[in-house]
Amino acid sequence: MSQTDFTAAAELFANKRKSFRSRVPLKYKRFDSLAEAVRFAVEELGDDLNGINIRTENDDVSGAAIRTLYDDADYPLERKALRQAS
Repeated sequence: MSQTDFTAAAELFANKRKSFRSRVPLKYKRFDSLAEAVRFAVEELGDDLNGINIRTENDDVSGAAIRTLYDDADYPLERKALRQAS
């Protein structure tokens, strides 16, 4: 995934049936960069990314592929220490 442009503006879409920890259901959120959208999805929405889709002009990633981008060696942002699923 080294060809991914983490600086591209991104839009995050959530399946309308997906429920999150937030009181307000999330359907759409815009980010200045793909890196920020990926970080939000992994760190704020949790381990189950089914129903989450992130789009840029050149990329469309969803589900487990979002976590793969977050774990990529080329991911430019600092990662939060996350609990590992047991």
